[in-house]
Amino acid sequence: MHTFDESVTPDAPAAVVLTPAQAAELEQGQLTALAVAKTLTICDLATEQAAGDALNRIGDLKKKIAQDFGPSISAAHNAHRMILAQQRAHLDKLVEPERILRAGLTKWLTEKRRRHEAAERIAREVREVAEAEARRQAEEAQLKTALEVEVIAGSEVAEKFLDEVPVVTAPLVADVPVEREATAEGIGGVEQWHWEVEDAEKIPREYLVPDEKAIGAMVRARKGAASIPGVRTWSTVEVRRTRIYR
Repeated sequence: MHTFDESVTPDAPAAVVLTPAQAAELEQGQLTALAVAKTLTICDLATEQAAGDALNRIGDLKKKIAQDFGPSISAAHNAHRMILAQQRAHLDKLVEPERILRAGLTKWLTEKRRRHEAAERIAREVREVAEAEARRQAEEAQLKTALEVEVIAGSEVAEKFLDEVPVVTAPLVADVPVEREATAEGIGGVEQWHWEVEDAEKIPREYLVPDEKAIGAMVRARKGAASIPGVRTWSTVEVRRTRIYR
């Protein structure tokens, strides 16, 4: 845990202001570099050398820009790190109480959800029992009617009655939704699903990602001899500058 004297306020970095001469020098160098790049056609050894020299001049300009802005950037980074450290010191003191409260609420909300699911399951089972009983009573009533029909009209008519007349069950009371327990204002629970790999060999191909780091390392090491099924390899030339002092 970091501690700081909050009475000490880090100095704000001074804004970088180039002198008119510095700004003009940089702008002229930038315009010249752009003009050379747009007009130079590299077609022989001389123009190849000219392109290399132009890159060297661009490199010099980039170094000068880095030198001009470097001190202010460094001061800004230092101030930024100090402010972030002070912020983190205060935030760290809230990690433990927040963790305790979130864990308690998670446990409580999970228990509430399970109680609700249990109540819904019981209500569903009660209805299923009532439906089964109503069906049994209706079938018994129909069978009783069929027996009466058989006495009056014979077995053939009774069988036809059983085949063609549907069993009519008594209407049941409409489902009453199981009410959820009240929840504190501003508190809600979002169901989160988690996973872990149990057997990598059984994972379908669409969920597998190529190891690009390993592929890249092998291609760079084997170069033209690299051969991986399903992977195409090729090479390009990257320009490297080597300053020649004349």
